[in-house]
Amino acid sequence: MLLIRKQFIDIETVHKDIFVHFNFDTNRLGFINNFKRAFKNEMINSKPWVGEVNIYKKKFEISRTGVGTFKSNVSSIVIRGEEVMQGNRKQLKLSYGVSNLSFIFSLFSLIPFTIFMVILLQGLWGLAVMLCIVIVNVLLTILEVNKSEAYMTDYLNSLISTLE
Repeated sequence: MLLIRKQFIDIETVHKDIFVHFNFDTNRLGFINNFKRAFKNEMINSKPWVGEVNIYKKKFEISRTGVGTFKSNVSSIVIRGEEVMQGNRKQLKLSYGVSNLSFIFSLFSLIPFTIFMVILLQGLWGLAVMLCIVIVNVLLTILEVNKSEAYMTDYLNSLISTLE
């Protein structure tokens, strides 16, 4: 995972079973890869997260669901969370980053496309077009990280309000 942003949330005020609630609201990664569900038209994901949650180690690695035009895709931003002690306080450390697969895909799809554009547009114009494409890709990634962070904050706030 290519780390983009870290966030620390004080979880002294949060219920001690926050990882149990994450586990209930997360489909395992095998949920998406199961071909039997695809043939039975059961690929609709009603839970807000997809990933792995380890209740005993107090860690999770999840991605947001319901993204894209038809709200049926999974985000390429991975959120890793774990309980850490800073001083004498418990905190939830959240790390937001791009998944390895999407990073490798964008890297290896941009290199041949760059060579093609440089040859097609004869030099400097090809590099200018590629620079614009890279900038748009970076801006869209930052936008997706901001959306995932806002979604996580809203989820934690709603979890805190229901547990109190």
